[in-house]
Amino acid sequence: MRFKSILLLGVIFGVASAIYFYAHHNWNPLPPNTTIDRILVEKSARKLSIYRAGEKLKTYRVALGRNPTGAKQQEGDQKTPEGVYRIDNRNPHSNFHLALHISYPSAEDTARAAARGFPAGYDIMVHGLPNGRGWL
Repeated sequence: MRFKSILLLGVIFGVASAIYFYAHHNWNPLPPNTTIDRILVEKSARKLSIYRAGEKLKTYRVALGRNPTGAKQQEGDQKTPEGVYRIDNRNPHSNFHLALHISYPSAEDTARAAARGFPAGYDIMVHGLPNGRGWL
């Protein structure tokens, strides 16, 4: 009886792992060196879409900060900024896959946070999973 229970758990785990893999595998990756000129993050839908010349190339599901509802107000609030920002740097030594730095805070973000008596925050990046964990 114990063997059958362990075997059943193993089969369930194997099937669940296969379903997860096939549901999350990127079956249609973009060609290497594809250039993009726009990234759109839809926070409520938890989606990130990439564009070139107005054409949507790909959409990905994304996770946001620990407190994703609402716009970023100040440093440490764990929110994702809302607005138009530029990708202004890439960190090739990041612990996360493709860490892209955005131009947050803008002058308006800084003024809004200062009016509340707080710093706006800094060093906001769009990134993938921790390096070495891409199989999750």
